[in-house]
Amino acid sequence: MNENEYMLFDASRKYDDGKGGECELGYHLEHVVDAGGTPDCFDIVEATTAMQARTLARETGLHLYVVNSSLSRVVGEVNGPSLENNLKINREKSNDSFEP
Repeated sequence: MNENEYMLFDASRKYDDGKGGECELGYHLEHVVDAGGTPDCFDIVEATTAMQARTLARETGLHLYVVNSSLSRVVGEVNGPSLENNLKINREKSNDSFEP
């Protein structure tokens, strides 16, 4: 894998555990690293930084995990419902405490 590649994974699903079952993304990534094979990702993007990869993923509008391909490590999550709620809550808090 290229060090500038980031894999995008659908955050709303389970993944293949290599034994015909389902597992969380972290276990799936460990299995792929240990046993070889192809990660079951939604897409692969080229980016020079994790921040750029998250921006590209955010543009899809889908709830995705961003994984650094060379490290097989999650480096971000975008468009998640909890993330949107946190942003809304933070905006409301900052508006409540705003004093000109």
